[in-house]
Amino acid sequence: MKLLNRLLIAILIMLTIVTLFRNMTWLTGVTLNMDIAKKTPKKARGWINLGVNYYKEKDYDNAIKYLEKAIKIDPRYPHTYVTIGRIYVKQKKYKIAFDYYKKAVKEDDSFSPAYEALADLFKELKNREKETFFLEQIMDKGKNEDKNNFKVLLRLGKNYIELKNPEKALKYNLKAYELNQNDYNVLTNLGVAYSLNKEYEKAEPLLKRGIDIKPNDGKAYNNLGILYYRIGEKEKAIKILTKGYEMSKSKTVLRSLNIIKDRIKKGENK
Repeated sequence: MKLLNRLLIAILIMLTIVTLFRNMTWLTGVTLNMDIAKKTPKKARGWINLGVNYYKEKDYDNAIKYLEKAIKIDPRYPHTYVTIGRIYVKQKKYKIAFDYYKKAVKEDDSFSPAYEALADLFKELKNREKETFFLEQIMDKGKNEDKNNFKVLLRLGKNYIELKNPEKALKYNLKAYELNQNDYNVLTNLGVAYSLNKEYEKAEPLLKRGIDIKPNDGKAYNNLGILYYRIGEKEKAIKILTKGYEMSKSKTVLRSLNIIKDRIKKGENK
């Protein structure tokens, strides 16, 4: 009985601590910024911070309310429009989101987060061309530090592979490779870009390095197997895809393996 009482007391203490922590988080976020905003009602910054806190709490109605209030006071802050736009994307109101992102660009055409938000919007709409166009805007109009944004470079390189544009796929994947030569996605994407450009001798070692880094992921195996098949190394293609499936259990690798086996059986070379 004493043990049970001790256990109940311990649980109550833990629940109290969790409740206090939540209250402290709320106090340092929404409540604190509400107090600041009310003390400086004619300054946009306080209302922006309050709106952003509501956004983080997923209280989107209040987030929009206070961010709009900030815009009326001072419309020059582009990230305010971007935050509102991201809320409307979550609500599937894409046209409204697009309009807010464009307002952010109008306020500052070098504000990279606005272009990235536009790219994210069109990615969600499955429009690869427009997604890529707005990522390119970061490279064309963004600040110098944004032009070396690893995530954006990697994304551009991948998109241009999907758009079958080897020249630009190589351009951006090589830039990403300069920033990190041991990243799995960089190695595999650059390998695929070289393969797309029929520079197979450059693609092969990159894909092999990718396999060394992530031996249980199917992406590098799959692309190396396809490469071998394209250059006529059919046995190597079957061997690497078989190993790739054994290691990764990837359905993509299995599909490539079955397609290549079927083509070899039919006497097809490519």
